[in-house]
Amino acid sequence: MVRKHFCLTVVICLIISLTIPHAAFAFDDRSSSDAGDIQFILKPTYKVGEKIAFKIRNTGKVPYSYNQKYPACDFSYFDGSGREFVIPPATHCDMVVTVEIKPGETKNLFEWDQSECVQDDFGCSKSVPLPEGTYTIEGSFVSDAEGDLSTESSATIKIVK
Repeated sequence: MVRKHFCLTVVICLIISLTIPHAAFAFDDRSSSDAGDIQFILKPTYKVGEKIAFKIRNTGKVPYSYNQKYPACDFSYFDGSGREFVIPPATHCDMVVTVEIKPGETKNLFEWDQSECVQDDFGCSKSVPLPEGTYTIEGSFVSDAEGDLSTESSATIKIVK
C-alpha cells in the first residue's frame, strides 16, 4: 500500500517519517518530500522568478520508469489552496520515451520558470508567473521489474519574494 501525505513543513514531515514506516523524505536543504522509492530533489524555498530544476532519486531496490521526453507531463501541480494547475513544460505531451531510473540513481528531469500555463495550444502559448506561496508536485512511478509495482511521491516548496 502506498501512503500519500501532504507535508506543509519540514517539522510535520519529520514527525511523519518517525511514526510511519517506509516513508522516505528528502531533507538536507531539500523540500519536504513524501516518497515511496522515488524522491523529488528540490530546495524547500525559491525566490520569485528563480528557475527550479526538478530532479528525482531512486532510493528503492528496483528500477522505475519515467517519461524522458516530457517528464513534467506525468506529474500533478497544486497551489496552497489545493487548486490544480498546469505548468508550461507539461503541455506538449504527445511523445513518450520511457526510460528507467535504477536504484541509487539521481536524474535531472526539467526546469520550471515558476509560471502557470493559462492557454494550451498543443504547447503553452500563454503563461503567467505564479505569486509567492506554497506549491506541491505529485507523481507516480511504475516498475516492470517487480510486475506492476508502483510508488508515489510528492514534494512541497515555497516561493518567496
